[in-house]
Amino acid sequence: IGAMLAFYALAIASGALAAVAVALWMRVRRLDKQNDALLEMMEDTLTQGMKIRVRIGLGNEKSPRKAKGSKRRRPIKGPKAEARAKAVAKPAPMSMEGAQITLQSIDVTAGMAMFTIQVVHNGETFKVKKQASQLRALARNVQLAWNAKTNNKGAKLPQFAFPENWSGPENIKKGEEAFAEYFKQLPPQALSCPHFSTFFKGRAGIKRKVQSAQSLSALEKEKTSPQKGKGDSLQRTPEALLRTSKSSTDLPSHKVPEGLNCVNIKNDSPVEYIEGYNYLDTSKKVMSLSRGKTFFTFACQSGKTLSDREIDHVDYIVNLSGFKDELADNGIEFVNIRNKEEAALYTVAIVKNAYMLPYTKLEDFTPELLCSQDYLHGCMPGPPKIWKEVPDNTHFRITKTIIPWVFNMTIQFKVSVLDPKHYPSLSQIDNCPVHKAIILERTKRDKTVQDATKKAKSVLLYTKVEGGTLCRNITICLNSFVPNFVVPFIDTLGSLGSKETKETAVMTRNFFKKQAKKKGRL
Repeated sequence: IGAMLAFYALAIASGALAAVAVALWMRVRRLDKQNDALLEMMEDTLTQGMKIRVRIGLGNEKSPRKAKGSKRRRPIKGPKAEARAKAVAKPAPMSMEGAQITLQSIDVTAGMAMFTIQVVHNGETFKVKKQASQLRALARNVQLAWNAKTNNKGAKLPQFAFPENWSGPENIKKGEEAFAEYFKQLPPQALSCPHFSTFFKGRAGIKRKVQSAQSLSALEKEKTSPQKGKGDSLQRTPEALLRTSKSSTDLPSHKVPEGLNCVNIKNDSPVEYIEGYNYLDTSKKVMSLSRGKTFFTFACQSGKTLSDREIDHVDYIVNLSGFKDELADNGIEFVNIRNKEEAALYTVAIVKNAYMLPYTKLEDFTPELLCSQDYLHGCMPGPPKIWKEVPDNTHFRITKTIIPWVFNMTIQFKVSVLDPKHYPSLSQIDNCPVHKAIILERTKRDKTVQDATKKAKSVLLYTKVEGGTLCRNITICLNSFVPNFVVPFIDTLGSLGSKETKETAVMTRNFFKKQAKKKGRL
């Protein structure tokens, strides 16, 4: 959690750097325009020179004959030529022109309106669920794109005139009328704006169905249906992207690595920074954990530069949820990290650590305990401020000092036990069985408020071993605000979180040791 908060702080601090970068970019842009004008003039000069050269007959010489015995390359014809032409053909521009967009219903939860929208386009029918704030943002973006397309000479497009609050059936009726009026007044040509395709079909025109009324358990019953000649990432269902398309029996079973135990733990063992994400691939690492070492890894990358191993870690976790319906209950949309266009929209921070917890059993780890004042004060370095004003005993809210006397950050989490059906897929991460998994999800008091943090998930993976439990913690943050030039700087600061990780491991061991004494295990 400390590493996650540090990432947020660096993201905010990078805003100041972004402002400076914008000023520099504008200066460079002016120089680029001058260079473009110079290059255009040179190109015109060269073009005129080529015309003169052809006119006086200098460009009409016949090519010399090839040496005797040399092979001439035959032109490719037939199916191979067509296949090559398709391979190099540019994708058609995204357009929703001619689509029929109708409102199915408006559901209001905790003051937040969720629109169920049906779209019929090119013979396909699919449904999406969007918030009122997202629809307003769509209208603004479409207006900006329309102005650019028409050089600010086009007519002003309509906006969504939604009510300020959604209490009562009369306001829902106004929302329905505002939705219908927007698409009634919208010029048909405006639907060619790529923002509509991105909004309704997914980023970069991904064909997917946002079925927020279905729980993840229902999605996992669906099977993928890849089609030949199309990208695999475009044909995957949300269930496939969760890498749970196979049933539990189809996934390989895993055993606890030989020699992994909590028998001879040294509480003052150092922390080891692991390059990469393989924690249990060698006997040396297994022995280090068994002796009390703490493993730590941090990475901050643009989504388009993630390695295959990093994509696997994000894909396993980012769409898991303890909510029955994450979109409706927490206002968080599905993310397809395996689609390069969508992944490029985010800066991804990955924090992973592992340590042994002696004297513990799986039943010790419950959401209620992890949210209790005793646990938070006893296991969090700092210490942070622990709030008592939380929705229930499965939430906790903390304020942590990032820069003393200057900057504090407050964040709230919902803690849930993951369904055991996810354990086989999670066991693929380190080829180590998961016997219990708990997920921490960022929540907000006002779910209608949108910010740059699109996803913030942390999972605790527990494996029962001799003498205690192996705890692996993986945190994934997706942010759409951090500038790309700041990302390498943040990535170099990852090792700074290793000290806090070690403190967390030591404090958590001491906490559960006291709990074991109270329960008579020692």
